[in-house]
Amino acid sequence: MAVGTDIIFEYALELSLLDEEARQALSAIMAQAASRGEPLISFFEPQSLAARLRELGFAEVWDFDFGSIEATAPYFAGRSDELRLPASGVMHLMGARVGPRS
Repeated sequence: MAVGTDIIFEYALELSLLDEEARQALSAIMAQAASRGEPLISFFEPQSLAARLRELGFAEVWDFDFGSIEATAPYFAGRSDELRLPASGVMHLMGARVGPRS
């Protein structure tokens, strides 16, 4: 891959990493996605996934938890429609950029 190539994808945490409340939230998310014809099929552990991306040649790797304060504060504060993000730790975005070869 060319230096500067980016990849960004959404994934869910592995079920074994979630408490009961988070599993229930993920189950609801999965049902909703499946009803739209977009079944959720990507489940990972963030540190292992980041390490694998680095092995594949990605130099910069970042992970964003949709339910974190970093997500909710700027995008969901003051909403009147009650739209909320999933529970913290359930859904993530991971991004990576190919760096120069060493």
